[in-house]
Amino acid sequence: MSLTIGTTEARRLLAIVEKSQIPESSQIFEQLKSKIDRGESLTADEHERLLKLVKLAEDWEKGVQSSARTEREETMSG
Repeated sequence: MSLTIGTTEARRLLAIVEKSQIPESSQIFEQLKSKIDRGESLTADEHERLLKLVKLAEDWEKGVQSSARTEREETMSG
């Protein structure tokens, strides 16, 4: 039995990863994006990879935001 996710959900998750521009995601991202752009559904394994990329993207964004706040605070106090 093969579990697949719809392309609408896959596109939504892909947009999260694309927005973050995490450097280590490029190869996997391009493979998944290509498949989704062709209108193909992702397998359960591919969906898991996409979810991992989303988690990395969210963590990346938190780090970027934290870094931006720290730089502002250091600049303001100096």
